[in-house]
Amino acid sequence: MVARLREAFGTDLPWFALLSNYRWTESDSPGWEQRTAELVTTTLAEHGVEASAEEVERICRACA
Repeated sequence: MVARLREAFGTDLPWFALLSNYRWTESDSPGWEQRTAELVTTTLAEHGVEASAEEVERICRACA
């Protein structure tokens, strides 16, 4: 997953490791996408990282 995040952002960011600890479930349902976005936003916020909506979308795509 870190490699996919690196590809999505074009660099290494310190919070990649935080997100790589989760098991992401693949699904096409809108509910899954919303829950994933909320999880990403919450996880990053708990560690002092603020992500824009566009960044959260890129993270979710990399995690899928």
